[in-house]
Amino acid sequence: MAAVWAWNVIWCAIMISLLYKFVDWRDIRKVWVGFLAMQTITWSVGITLVNSHLVEYPVRLFPGATHQNFVTGYFIYPSLSVLFNQYFPRIGRVKQFFYTFAYAGTAAFWDYIMSAYTNIENHLNWNPVKQFLILFIGLLACRWFVAWMFKQHFPDRGLDDAGY
Repeated sequence: MAAVWAWNVIWCAIMISLLYKFVDWRDIRKVWVGFLAMQTITWSVGITLVNSHLVEYPVRLFPGATHQNFVTGYFIYPSLSVLFNQYFPRIGRVKQFFYTFAYAGTAAFWDYIMSAYTNIENHLNWNPVKQFLILFIGLLACRWFVAWMFKQHFPDRGLDDAGY
């Protein structure tokens, strides 16, 4: 149990540090929209996975409230999405694809390590490839939503635009 708490505290500290260092806080509305959009995606996907008996979380932060991993679904992935949106490439579909591929691949690898070496998450009928695909689609959906919400056309903007 102590190892689970240490795992959660360490990764939350890492994400808070990354957010503090790399996010442009002058446009906080876009940061919050991206964060909350990804929370919505992770909540709905997480509920579906748990209720379909594909994934289980034996150790949870709020065991009476949810059957999901609160830290991962409500903080780690949404924070990762904020970083993803902050530095999303403006031009080049191939560049955008590999950028998204790298983020989703890193997150899927982290999820695999978490399930293999801790008791936070157990994959019953789930694997890292499915996790990668869900993350890939989720990151792009969140990116699309933020761009739509602020009516920015992200693929064809100039190189001088910074942040979102």
